[in-house]
Amino acid sequence: MTISEPVRLLIALVIAAAFVGLNAAYLVWVERKGAARFQRRAGPTEVGWAGLLQPIADAVKLMTKQFIVPPGADRLLFRLAPIVIMAPAMACFAVVPFSETFAARHINVGLLAIFAFASFNVISVMLAGWSSRNKYGIISAARVVSQNVAYESRCS
Repeated sequence: MTISEPVRLLIALVIAAAFVGLNAAYLVWVERKGAARFQRRAGPTEVGWAGLLQPIADAVKLMTKQFIVPPGADRLLFRLAPIVIMAPAMACFAVVPFSETFAARHINVGLLAIFAFASFNVISVMLAGWSSRNKYGIISAARVVSQNVAYESRCS
């Protein structure tokens, strides 16, 4: 039985989104527990056993917060910026094989595609700063972009 192309891509996207989300959530939890240990405090312990459900509580809190768009900002671009910044990270997983037979895309230049997708984040950072129409936001975004471009040129 073969899986059709759109179904295979959808399954790969769901797997990648779940992996990225859970990985990020629990690595932040580990970081918070480690920082708390260095600072001689308990760290996240309120939700679940040893605070293991804290990332879920943080995600629920984040999703229920009011999304404020600054006055004078480009509403569409301001709301689109977080989605655009996640797109290259998710696209990197399109070429990662999960097994010998299961990958979203089988291409010969997968590592090159990962490097290409990873460099697109600077565009979305500049988009976020520019869409706020705040001079400090634009200056900060330009600074982040210049740092990322300088880092990428040193690594290659």
